[in-house]
Amino acid sequence: MKKCCGMVRKLINNKLMLISISIISLSIFFVYNETSHQATCESSYNNLIKLQNQLKELQSKFDSNIKLFKNNMMNKDDVIKHSKSYGKNIENLINSYKRLDIPIEMHNSDILYKMSLDTQYKSNQLMIKWLNNQNDSNLIRSNYFLQNSFEYESGAITLYNNQISKCF
Repeated sequence: MKKCCGMVRKLINNKLMLISISIISLSIFFVYNETSHQATCESSYNNLIKLQNQLKELQSKFDSNIKLFKNNMMNKDDVIKHSKSYGKNIENLINSYKRLDIPIEMHNSDILYKMSLDTQYKSNQLMIKWLNNQNDSNLIRSNYFLQNSFEYESGAITLYNNQISKCF
């Protein structure tokens, strides 16, 4: 009888040991998964900020050149030359943005950021057309796309701020 009770105790101890190991393993898995997810979120956030800063710098330079042209402080050929390099740089930025690894929690804001970037680029292309031909319809359309870009960006920022808390 003592042998039987000893085997039962050993069996119970083995089961408890197995359950304990399973709980510890699952805990480690969940902590690792959560830490990995937070690292992805943080990396995405840092990359997004970097790209937004680059965009701001490019756009500021572009706007400055347009302002100089409107104030007769820069000739049209120089502005067009600078705008070509702007176009190449902004296309590279768009491609970099599209390659970002965005967590699912930030997907909706990501869509709006991309829409903002694309419409801002269209706005600037129309501004360049306006420079070439002085057709005011291009300037009006450029302003329309620029307004849409601001609205998309504003929506993206709002969504991003709401979604980022789910990421961390």
